[in-house]
Amino acid sequence: MGDLELMTEGEHYDLIGAYGESGVDSKHRVNHYGTSNLINKLKALADSVYADSSYVLRINDVSLQFGGPFDIKNNWDTPHENHREGVSADIDDVDGNKKAVPAMYLKKKLQIICPKASLGDEGNHYHATIR
Repeated sequence: MGDLELMTEGEHYDLIGAYGESGVDSKHRVNHYGTSNLINKLKALADSVYADSSYVLRINDVSLQFGGPFDIKNNWDTPHENHREGVSADIDDVDGNKKAVPAMYLKKKLQIICPKASLGDEGNHYHATIR
């Protein structure tokens, strides 16, 4: 798993989904830890997207500080499987200004930043994996 670092707020993205926010079930107070590679690529993606579209990406559920099970329902029966290693992040399909972020647009931008990355559509958000 390696050392995970905390992703901090940025100018072209918002960090969302932590305990205390409206509609958040998880009791995790900090959920934006990732590998330095993931964090650097997410920041570059947000900067690139903002530069030509003015979308402010909303980034949610990266990983917990030490990785491992990510319990989003507070019952430890449904860990957020793909967020255990700090190489995945959820990106809302609506940006910080309530504008829809098209999947194909985001996928193309991500492939430029990191050709081996994957982006899946989860219905109300995208799941990005960057190794």
